[in-house]
Amino acid sequence: MNEMTRLKTDRAAPPRLTTAILVGKHVVVRRPIPRTPYHTYTVMDGNTPVWSLMSYPDADECEHAIWRHRAAAVQADQTKIRRPVARTGARRAKKGAL
Repeated sequence: MNEMTRLKTDRAAPPRLTTAILVGKHVVVRRPIPRTPYHTYTVMDGNTPVWSLMSYPDADECEHAIWRHRAAAVQADQTKIRRPVARTGARRAKKGAL
């Protein structure tokens, strides 16, 4: 039977903080996963989260994730369908008509 590694934590210790990291010229937010020693790394494009992963990203991965996100946003804008205005069958009577 395999033994599991247990993480001993101090319940009185302050919570681990979310940290913004610069990877190349890109901002990556590091957030701790509660009750584990692990973190998630989220690549940001301004205030928009673009990609989340468990391992530390490199600058090329950040660049590619932001490029894919922006390309998808442009494609979504180009394929947006305008819905026609709903019209009812009833028409108003002209003034003076009975």
